Amino acid sequence: MDGFHLTKAQLAAMSDPAHAMLRRGSPWTFDGRGFAEIVKRIGKQPDSVIWAPSFDHAVGDPVPESIRIEPTHRVVLVEGLYAHVRDEPWSDICNLVDQRWWIQPRNTEQSLERLFQRHVEAGLAADRGAAIKRYETNDKLNSDYADKCRYPPHQVILN
Repeated sequence: MDGFHLTKAQLAAMSDPAHAMLRRGSPWTFDGRGFAEIVKRIGKQPDSVIWAPSFDHAVGDPVPESIRIEPTHRVVLVEGLYAHVRDEPWSDICNLVDQRWWIQPRNTEQSLERLFQRHVEAGLAADRGAAIKRYETNDKLNSDYADKCRYPPHQVILN
């Protein structure tokens, strides 16, 4: 799903670019329709090569047509926080997949510590305190939204 982030340039063109960058990762900062369209094409064109975008974490932007999905691929995993959400356009994805699996952390504190560390290492936060603030003002809001608005999964995997 990371390949469907809106680019930094697209966020900069929004009416409040600073807010858009702070909330990057929120549902409205993704090309959800594009994501749903790729999932639809995978199902409707099983004999075609389908190209999907990836994400370059070093640059912080999507890379168009960088994942090649072959007709010989029998299982395609689609991942992302909003892939189970009941709201448009995400709900289109739920109606196109055979199974919905949810990965649930066994240890929330440990998961949060890994998230804080990842934010610092990626340069999204200057230090642990800034990483916690980013979590509280963005990541937690996104997670709470996904929890509240998602279809129930077929399978829950404890990680």
